[in-house]
Amino acid sequence: MNGFAFLWLWVAGVTASYFNPILPVFHPDPSCIYVESTFFCVTSTFTWFPGVPVYASKDLRRWELVSSVLNRREQLPQFADAPTGQDGLFASTIRYHNGTFYVTTTYVSIASYKDFVMENLIFSTNDPYNASSWGIPTKVDFVGYDPSLLFDDNGTVYFTGAAALSTGTAIALATIDVESGSLGPVSYLWNGTGLGTAEGPHLYKKDDYYYILVAEGGTKENHRGSIARSLAVGGPYESDPANPIVIAEHRNSSYFQTVGHADLFQDEDTGLWWGVALAMRSGPEFFVISDGQRNRVISCLMAG
Repeated sequence: MNGFAFLWLWVAGVTASYFNPILPVFHPDPSCIYVESTFFCVTSTFTWFPGVPVYASKDLRRWELVSSVLNRREQLPQFADAPTGQDGLFASTIRYHNGTFYVTTTYVSIASYKDFVMENLIFSTNDPYNASSWGIPTKVDFVGYDPSLLFDDNGTVYFTGAAALSTGTAIALATIDVESGSLGPVSYLWNGTGLGTAEGPHLYKKDDYYYILVAEGGTKENHRGSIARSLAVGGPYESDPANPIVIAEHRNSSYFQTVGHADLFQDEDTGLWWGVALAMRSGPEFFVISDGQRNRVISCLMAG
């Protein structure tokens, strides 16, 4: 599988070109952060082992594989039970707080249509360059997938995920103790613009507003990213009139297709906000996915 995309910088009317993909071939569901002048990015690996690679870059152009989160059998013995390529570790998210890197992810095993198992996990380390420092994950008792964390400036840690309900998915919010994985009461937030299958939620805080970014529209031609904001973490959330903020403009005829499942991160040295998303290269019939899933990086500014 091969493929490429492009990155552009947009700020104060100045543009700059970047080569894409930032991570070629198969690197879906990207999530990135910026810590001490370095960008870190993780992606989904499903049943591949080692799992959940951690990449580091100083400039968003040149990336180095510095470790893999899942690298030893004892970390997740049940990983050997994932029977198909569609199982394994889904939609990892990387975050950082007070010297610790956290990676949240979902282990999925579909032994049969009647046996759908999802385990939400938190891995952590103080040194992402040392593979052995990624320890045994903490389990989170959450029925759903696509977990993500927000460390609020008041000391509260929030957990978001796509809850698996009998009526479909719903974007869930709860406080969490990251050491034990214990969740507080669960509430449900904004579920996108009405296209259905809202998932991949990420919660951010900028100035006085909380922002919730979700993927919606499925994972094919209608895949996109939409955002909403609220002055209160529990909502109500106001949808951005410009939604979707991430989408393949011409769907099947675009060079980049199925663009979505995005994450936002800030370069704290320059103040710039960046976005990263997956994309696929297919064809007008969307039948043969020739180039697999890969990352498309976009830059963005978050208006307060």
